[in-house]
Amino acid sequence: MRGKLVIVYLFYLLLLLEITSRVYLSVTQNVPFFAPQKTIYTFYPELHAIEAAGIEAADDYFDVLLLGGSVLRPEWGNVPTALKKQLSEMAGKKIRIHNAAAQGHTSRDSYFKYRHLQHIPFDAVFFYHGINEVRTNNCPPQLFREDYSHYYQWYSLLNLYDQHPEMRWLSFPYTIRLGWLLWQEEKNRTKKIEPGRLNPRWLKYGSQVRSHLALQKNIQAIREIAKKKQEKIFIGTFAYHMPDNYTRRKFQRRQLDYGRHRSAIELWGLPENVRLALFRHNEIIRQFTMQNPGTTLIDLQATMPPGKIYFDDICHLTRKGSDTFAKRIAKKLSTLE
Repeated sequence: MRGKLVIVYLFYLLLLLEITSRVYLSVTQNVPFFAPQKTIYTFYPELHAIEAAGIEAADDYFDVLLLGGSVLRPEWGNVPTALKKQLSEMAGKKIRIHNAAAQGHTSRDSYFKYRHLQHIPFDAVFFYHGINEVRTNNCPPQLFREDYSHYYQWYSLLNLYDQHPEMRWLSFPYTIRLGWLLWQEEKNRTKKIEPGRLNPRWLKYGSQVRSHLALQKNIQAIREIAKKKQEKIFIGTFAYHMPDNYTRRKFQRRQLDYGRHRSAIELWGLPENVRLALFRHNEIIRQFTMQNPGTTLIDLQATMPPGKIYFDDICHLTRKGSDTFAKRIAKKLSTLE
């Protein structure tokens, strides 16, 4: 009899924990009570539209998935619209562009997004990352982590969610660990790179580039998913423009060979360190596409013209730049059957 009471007690305790957990997620993150696995959308709301598009392998559309950062966002340029227009003209097909890119995101975010979308068939996937990874180098070497958990709280939370595939059925193991993680994050806040602000004392460490290895690991993980899905991955080298006379003062005075002067290079680190990291990232991308069948290189850094006609800052594109950028991609993608 006592054993049965213990079992009943434990059952109701776990039920209470689960209900409390789901209420917490509903209130704090707007997660549906009966679908705690949808916590993923608190990280990546851009996935909603892609999943709602009704993509099917046998439909009449040529579906292109974009994975990247702000350069591929319409708020920062005209790449998605220009790509759709040029692909339509070159390939003579009905084109749909599915934009999973988001401002500030890295290749690790794109890996999680692509993995979440692995049940959806795409005709082509365009991967474009490089500069946001650069910020992860601005910390003492002993703090750097390839899963970017040293970067800022975002990645610690994301990595925790990734460790709980049971979220479809049980949420309380995740929320219990979440509470502990948030407490730890607050305690160790000084040991992380903060969003929107780099520690001036850590900028010197940006010369020790480690992000290229994390980038390679994330590209490899994406390629493995694409291989299973039999999807073609197009990977762009990261195009950037750094005038030889660059200084932050000249940037603020809009005296450089840029269009709108939108984001100063110092957002990502010291200019010389940013240049070095981008060079390493592009090296990795070129090597990776050479060594991995099923991936195609689009060498945008080698083919994008420099200057204010094309660049608003180190990486964001003018309307003319967006058109030129999209044309380079469309030429490659239009060869697919």
